[in-house]
Amino acid sequence: MEKYAFTIEWKNGSFNDNIVKFLKANNIDFHYNHFFQLVADVCGNGKYFTFDYKKISGDIFGVILEEAIA
Repeated sequence: MEKYAFTIEWKNGSFNDNIVKFLKANNIDFHYNHFFQLVADVCGNGKYFTFDYKKISGDIFGVILEEAIA
């Protein structure tokens, strides 16, 4: 079974738009790095992650964290 950091309901907009909404709602620090990737300090420890996703069902997607390249 896949382990997701969190799930989102993706009905419209881009994947990053939906992730940013989640990050803002949960007061998580984020920015776009020099590779133009959305990265966030999800754990609050200064370690940034990028995001991937898998469809769970319907409009629900599981968000997977991947360690960001410095």
